[in-house]
Amino acid sequence: DDAPPAVPGSGGRRQRCASAAARLVNFGPTQRYPGELVFSLAWALLSLGITAWVSVSMINPIVMRKPRRYNATLGALGVVALFLATYVMHIGIGAFLWTRRYRQTKDTDYYAAWSAARGRADLRDWHSVQHFVIVTAYKEPLDTLKT
Repeated sequence: DDAPPAVPGSGGRRQRCASAAARLVNFGPTQRYPGELVFSLAWALLSLGITAWVSVSMINPIVMRKPRRYNATLGALGVVALFLATYVMHIGIGAFLWTRRYRQTKDTDYYAAWSAARGRADLRDWHSVQHFVIVTAYKEPLDTLKT
């Protein structure tokens, strides 16, 4: 069997350790805290509420026909707040979609998927793919990085 050895803490899945640094890191699955989904949804609803409030605050002065200076100032502030709220909502939605995608693919056995597709001509050998992570550490001693 040319399968890579199982790594402790990986749930019995076979993974290939690329280097000594990969063997030093032995992380188990990440634990989710209770209420994570509720907090994410509450944050998204709060962002949506702020966006709606900013939209109403921009329209109201224009309809009331206050002096132009007031309209221009409040309109400019409303546009800035709308962009900020959109940015925050974009981050919240992106985090929500990423956690959903992670939850769907975290238990995928990639070695089994590779074994099932082994006959394809465009498929590389399992051992020819080398993954690595670059950790930037400015002037940190090697002993500090290993701990």
